Amino acid sequence: MKPNLESHTAKLYFDAGTQMLRFKLGPFIGGAEKAEKHIDGMLDTIKLLQIPHFEKDLQRLKTQIAKASGESPEEYETGIPNPLAAEWNAIAQAIDNAFSQITGERKLLLLDESPVSESLRELSQSCLKTHEQTILHECIRCLETGAYRAAIVMGWNLAYEHVRQWIFQNKARLSKFNSELTSRNRTKTLKYDPIDSYDDFMLLGEHFCIEVAYAAGLWNKQQNQILQNALTDRNHFAHPSLRKVTSYSAAGYIDNLVVNIITAADFKRRIRRAKKA
Repeated sequence: MKPNLESHTAKLYFDAGTQMLRFKLGPFIGGAEKAEKHIDGMLDTIKLLQIPHFEKDLQRLKTQIAKASGESPEEYETGIPNPLAAEWNAIAQAIDNAFSQITGERKLLLLDESPVSESLRELSQSCLKTHEQTILHECIRCLETGAYRAAIVMGWNLAYEHVRQWIFQNKARLSKFNSELTSRNRTKTLKYDPIDSYDDFMLLGEHFCIEVAYAAGLWNKQQNQILQNALTDRNHFAHPSLRKVTSYSAAGYIDNLVVNIITAADFKRRIRRAKKA
C-alpha cells in the first residue's frame, strides 16, 4: 500500500537521509553496540516513513549481531565482519531504494518562518474559535511558503472575522449596529433588516459593514481608517493587479491588523470555549 506522506516535512526527510547515511556506514564504524544503535535508529526511521516491511529484516539482523558478538566479541570490537556485513549492506540498499522512491514522488517546500511575527504566532495560543484558528494557521503557512498575496487575504479574513464577532457578542454594540443598519435604505422602499443571527452578517458587504459600524460609533476615526485601508489593500491583492508584494509588506500588513485591531484593548472580546462532552 502506498504510504500516506501528507504530514511529512522537509525536516523529516533530511533527518531520514542523515540516518540512512549513518546506517550505511554502520558495519564499518564501531562495534556491535554501536551497530545495534544504528539499527534501532533505522527502525524508528522506517516507521516515520511508513515503510515497516523492513522491520523483520532489521530485527533479525540485530539478533544475529548480538548472538555472534556474544560468541566472538573480539571480532566485533571495531566493526561487523562478513557475512553479516554483506547482509547489512543488502538491507541498507533495499531501504535506500525505497526511500529514494518515496522522496522522488514527493515535492518538498521549505518553510521560511522569518516573515511570521511574534505577535501573529502568539495568537495561536489564544482562545480563538476553531474556524478562526484555521484561518490563522492558513495565514501563517502562506507567509512561511512565500504565498504573500494569499497571506494578506487570510490576514484580512482573520481581522474582519474578529471584528464581526466583537460586534455580535456584545448586546450593546449589536444594538447600536442594528440601529444604524435599519436606518439605511436597502432599496428605494425597504430598509435593512437587523442582524438577528451571526449568519446575517454574510448578507452585508465588507465595506458597508465597516461603514455602518463606524457610523454607529463602535470605533474611532483612526481605527476605521486602518480597517478601510486594509480592505482596499486586500482587494488589490485578492484580484489580478500589477501591485507587487514582498515578505516585508505582507508581514507588515498582517501585523498592523494584529496589533491595532485583533489584540487591541478596544476590540477585546471574550471567547467562549466549547463545552466538553
